[in-house]
Amino acid sequence: MSVRSETLGEVIEWLGDEADREWERAKDGLSDGYDGFDAYTRAIQHCQDMLMDDTAEHGKPDEGGKNEQAE
Repeated sequence: MSVRSETLGEVIEWLGDEADREWERAKDGLSDGYDGFDAYTRAIQHCQDMLMDDTAEHGKPDEGGKNEQAE
């Protein structure tokens, strides 16, 4: 796994935890809306898109730069 993919995975996990906490706060009436939850989920989607870009450029995410063509 490339360092970038590993880091994005960690960021996605952290954002997911924060989104869950924000959802619980909103559901319990501790916040006045779902703006925080929406922001976290948009950030997760962006990170997942970046992982997909890595896959498209280099093959499977866990292979990192192994599939780059040698010139």
